[in-house]
Amino acid sequence: MTESAFSPEVSVKLGSAPAPMPPSILGEPLVTGREVRMTVLLPIEDAAGNPAVFSTLEVFVKETSMAGSTPEAERAAGTSVMTLNVTPAATSVDVVIPDLDYDTEYFFDAAVK
Repeated sequence: MTESAFSPEVSVKLGSAPAPMPPSILGEPLVTGREVRMTVLLPIEDAAGNPAVFSTLEVFVKETSMAGSTPEAERAAGTSVMTLNVTPAATSVDVVIPDLDYDTEYFFDAAVK
């Protein structure tokens, strides 16, 4: 049996994947000596309501507020960031940030990518 030629070709360009929803820091961080412990809730959906896809959690630590900023801007500014690999099945991550200075106010933000 002989085969046919291809059908007329069609193409589709997909846009960028929707970004995952941002993670949440659960409650108040626990301070013990010079370390801070916190639980970060990971997103389960992206902005379009699809299952979220990401592999790392980044926790940003700074002595001034990051309100109104973005992860990209904070990385470019050299903000201290702790990067953790996360599994797709994880719903939360316990984070420990050691070696902080006494008498200093710290601000924390988290992002996934």
